[in-house]
Amino acid sequence: MAFSHRHPLRVIALAALTVAAAVGACERATTPIGPPAAVASVDVTPATATVQAGQTVQLSATPKDVNGLPLSGRTVTWASSNTSVATVSNAGLVSAVTPGSATITATSEGTSGTSSVAVTNIPVASVDITPATATGHSEGREWRRPLWPRGFLVEQ
Repeated sequence: MAFSHRHPLRVIALAALTVAAAVGACERATTPIGPPAAVASVDVTPATATVQAGQTVQLSATPKDVNGLPLSGRTVTWASSNTSVATVSNAGLVSAVTPGSATITATSEGTSGTSSVAVTNIPVASVDITPATATGHSEGREWRRPLWPRGFLVEQ
């Protein structure tokens, strides 16, 4: 192939553009070759949770590959081992029903991760006793006494 040396700068510029285009094409080729990475594990956070009956707690699940890298765009399904204690929505929102324990499972592409949820009673804020005094009869006499001793304080 004979080149005309009348325009040597054009030849050099054309060669430089050809090399730059080839290198740029290689650098932009970021589409992975082969099938997408399989889900190797599913991390569920928090791993344990304690919640009062009637309350909720949000869980999140992250599918990961064999290298522990997060995989985006994967479908996650949720399930509760004990729906009488805690239920879970499609978005991972756990609703505490009654005291007890349940394991919440997040599954993606056949691989699962879990969170242990403990549901506790709602604490008692106060106790009222009615009537506040008691009346009785003993040996022909009537008596009246407070049900709580004076100065007696109930604390939690």
